[in-house]
Amino acid sequence: MNGRVFGASEIKTTLVSRRSLRAPFFDQENLTDRYTDGMPILWKFMLGRFVRILTLCTLSFIAILLVMRLSDIAKFASQSNELYAIGLFMLYQVPYILPIAIPISCLVASMVTMRGLCDDSELTAFRSSGLSLYAIAAPILWCSLFLVLLNFYIASELTPYCRSLTRDLMHRTTAENPLFLLQKSKHLRFPDVEADMEVIQPKSHAKDLTFVMYNKQLQRLCAVLARDVRLSDGLLKGKDVTLLTSLPSEDGFDHLVIENEAKTSLPSAELALLLRRPSVKTTYDSLSYSAMRLKAESEAHRHKTKKRFSFEIIRRASYGLAPLSFTAVGLSFGIQIGRQKRRRALYLSAALAALMLTSTLIGKSFENFPLYAALCYFLPHPIAWFLSFRYKNQKERGIE
Repeated sequence: MNGRVFGASEIKTTLVSRRSLRAPFFDQENLTDRYTDGMPILWKFMLGRFVRILTLCTLSFIAILLVMRLSDIAKFASQSNELYAIGLFMLYQVPYILPIAIPISCLVASMVTMRGLCDDSELTAFRSSGLSLYAIAAPILWCSLFLVLLNFYIASELTPYCRSLTRDLMHRTTAENPLFLLQKSKHLRFPDVEADMEVIQPKSHAKDLTFVMYNKQLQRLCAVLARDVRLSDGLLKGKDVTLLTSLPSEDGFDHLVIENEAKTSLPSAELALLLRRPSVKTTYDSLSYSAMRLKAESEAHRHKTKKRFSFEIIRRASYGLAPLSFTAVGLSFGIQIGRQKRRRALYLSAALAALMLTSTLIGKSFENFPLYAALCYFLPHPIAWFLSFRYKNQKERGIE
């Protein structure tokens, strides 16, 4: 040092220059004044880090989704011989998890980005250049607003559309193999129909079939029991078949009709058309916003219709708001100003994320109570904003 005394301006220049050895474009007084490709350098740097981590997390959640639904994919693959149809079925499953995967990915990406800035002393370089924490986090916050619109579109339009496409794809598959219709599937739900059987070969052979269906014209139940069922040449062939039905009579007593057949056959296309009758109800979660509103207007005389319509609007709006809340939590609780790495911020952010996810699960149980559902879906968001803003202000004042 040779006894030389440094001034305050020289110390500041020394700090910034030391950082510039690793990133030369950080040695300016105000990073937002410099542009590259029409974008401030600070925005390009922050968005580059955030988007990379966000994309990686989202792809990881999609991979986890496909693993979790591997049984459904395998069941569909066993019924279809076309790789193109199997690929479409897997693709249609992706939007189901995106409304939850995108907010969680925002939390992880924003927290990792801020922790990376703190660990590499880049946050110190930004602050020494006169930037506030809000100015540093502004690019990610504005990006989260875009993700709000994207997540709302996915939850409101894309997910219902893919749900209807999945149902249509499975219906086309069952036209070739009606035995798939009789298997339990969450994608194919038919009112007034129950079926159970033991599948021997998924595409051609089943045993111990029990098929029960409600006849709305007669207002009676009818049942079909078969010991062996095979599909061959477009015909559904059964052995040891028993038909049970009842006919109303004028004397107030029903006549039970029992018919036993050693062998019988039925065109497979007729069974598929029977089960895919137009009476299948379409729920609100399978409709886009415009179609959902038309359905609500056509059923305005029903009291439950207004409640379910309001509940669906609340649910989709909360999914759209989630990326902003999770990003705010990650940005605030990802700041580390002390030398000692504390885990308190990590625990608090995990608790807030768990609170918002749990409230979402609880809100689904209040389908007929829109007010309670709105409290469950929206109340955690202002709590997360308040705690994030308070924690950020403490860090900006130098309080650990």
